[in-house]
Amino acid sequence: MRSIATDTTRSELLAEAGRKGSGSEVPPGEWRGIIHFPLSRNRKSSNHLRLTMSRLSGSATATSGSIRVGAVSYLNTVPLVDGLTEISGISLSFDLPSRLADNLSAGHLDVALIPCVEFFQNPDYVVVSDACIACRGPVLSVKLLSRRPFEEMESLALDEGSRTSAALVRILLRQRFGISPQLRSLPLGEPYEQADADAVLIIGDRAMHPAAGFPHQWDLGAEWCEWSGLPFVFAMWVARRGIDTCVVERELSAARDRGVGRLETLAKEHADSVGLSEADCLAYLRDNLYFYLGDKELQGMRRFRDLAHEFGLAPPPEEPPWIPAACAFGDSEDTRNFNHA
Repeated sequence: MRSIATDTTRSELLAEAGRKGSGSEVPPGEWRGIIHFPLSRNRKSSNHLRLTMSRLSGSATATSGSIRVGAVSYLNTVPLVDGLTEISGISLSFDLPSRLADNLSAGHLDVALIPCVEFFQNPDYVVVSDACIACRGPVLSVKLLSRRPFEEMESLALDEGSRTSAALVRILLRQRFGISPQLRSLPLGEPYEQADADAVLIIGDRAMHPAAGFPHQWDLGAEWCEWSGLPFVFAMWVARRGIDTCVVERELSAARDRGVGRLETLAKEHADSVGLSEADCLAYLRDNLYFYLGDKELQGMRRFRDLAHEFGLAPPPEEPPWIPAACAFGDSEDTRNFNHA
């Protein structure tokens, strides 16, 4: 499957990321409200990895005056939180993407790495960093597995840990095959092999391993990029409007930059916990994931948002469109007109 970055080498992409990470620092508060969809209001991860990350993060209990930050408990988040727990005033905890979204909405977290489809739902959410989890080709950790040819699929079990991927697979199946299979839930912790459905969507660390008994398989990152010609953003750092995030805004981007600079070390530290070789773990972090929310990623988010609205999975943008301020990845024409069709 071709990547949308076929005309750009991986080393060039990493060099581009390095330039973004080593540029002038963004003053505290400048990220506030940079990327915001003004929408009408509608309202089994690896335990070993979670324990490893908890040990690295120390206590998840918030101290007085600290900002409560929630991160995803998958390998793909490791580079985004590198050294973050050493920062005074930040209390870091880990959970599944869907639970992070619920906890942010309920006020149990101040900042969280949430699925982008959840960001679309709430007009009070603002993105507070250019660090994200995205892909520009195959992502490896989001898979659709089917026992039948996709065009013959009648039922689909969705991993309860994800919401963005659940929306994405429904959109791609409708666009590619004109089908809307009956949806079923795959409870957290339930083996996907036991799902009573023609196909199953799985995400996270378990999706990176071979799956027997499913002759038809999709890597959703590859399928989206092939079909749309754009990157896909799975999650970004989001806060509720009104939360004072001055302490954490710069630190989130700095943590990402540290992590991207230490991918080989991080792969060595975490490979065993997810059942991968060090080489495969490094390849995943380095080649399948993209951690910078740039202009192309914004275009991909806008395209996904419009499709999600078209399919009834997200509310419509309000008018007039919200116009973002100049931001760290450039005051581009695309950025200024982010909410235009």
